[in-house]
Amino acid sequence: MSTAFTTAATHPSSITDLSPSTDTISAPDAVLLAAPDALHPAAPHWGDEAEPTTTHLHPARLLPRLHLTAGQQRPGLSDDGFSDSPAMIALSRQLSAGLHCLPETGSSGRRAGNADPLITVSQRGLGELDLFPQQAWDVAAENLLHRSREAEGFRFYTRPASVLSGQPLPALQVATPGSSPTDWLAHPHTFSIMHFHLRRLMRTEVRYVAPTREVLLAFPARAPELESFGRFLEEHVLDLGRPLLGGRAISYECGFPALSDATH
Repeated sequence: MSTAFTTAATHPSSITDLSPSTDTISAPDAVLLAAPDALHPAAPHWGDEAEPTTTHLHPARLLPRLHLTAGQQRPGLSDDGFSDSPAMIALSRQLSAGLHCLPETGSSGRRAGNADPLITVSQRGLGELDLFPQQAWDVAAENLLHRSREAEGFRFYTRPASVLSGQPLPALQVATPGSSPTDWLAHPHTFSIMHFHLRRLMRTEVRYVAPTREVLLAFPARAPELESFGRFLEEHVLDLGRPLLGGRAISYECGFPALSDATH
C-alpha cells in the first residue's frame, strides 16, 4: 500500500509529530509559502503565446536539472538538434545544473529510444533562444517556480520517508508539482525556498539524500540514521529507479548544494 503525501497543519515539535499516515492514496494537502520577490535581477517569463525561435525549444519550457559534474550520470550529447556538449553551470565541486526543455505539447521532441521526456539543451541551443547560460538558468528557475506557484505561495508535498524503506526514519520525502523535486536543488533561489521551508517544518538544520531524480529525502542534519540509510540506498537504489546520487548526502551551502558522504 502507498501512503499519501500529507502535511501537518502546524509546525510539529519533531518529525514523529506528523499526522498518522493513511493506507489509501488521496489528493495531497498543500504546503503554501509566501511568494518571495522575483529573481534579482528579474528573469523574464515567457507565456505560451510567445513566439519560439526553434522548433523544439522555447524559453517558457526550460527547467534546471541537478547532475553530477562527472561520472555515469553526467548527460551525454545534447538532443536539441545540435548533438553538442550540454549547457552546464557548476554548483559545487561535484554537482552541476543542466538546462533542459520540456517538449512541445503532443510531441516527444526526443530521439527514438530515449525515455526521458526532457530535451537536453546545448549552448548552441541557448544561442538559438538568444540566451546566455546565466540568463537561461535564471529563466529555468523562474519556470520551476511558476509550475508550483499558487495564489498564496508555492506548493510542496511531504510524507514520512519510512514509507519508502520500511525503516523507522526521522526524515521526510519531498515532492513538488510539475517537476522532479531534485530540480529545486539546481538553482540557489529555488533551493533556498525549499530548504528554509523544510528547516522550519522540521525545526532543525536539514541535509538531503537524492537516490534518484524523483526521490528527495530531507533528514535532520545530524541524524545518525543518515549513515545506515546511506548504506541501505547504496544496496537498493536500483530498486527505486535510475540512480542519481545514491546514499550520499547533500548539504545546503549559501543556496548551493554540496555533496558529501552521509557519515560526514
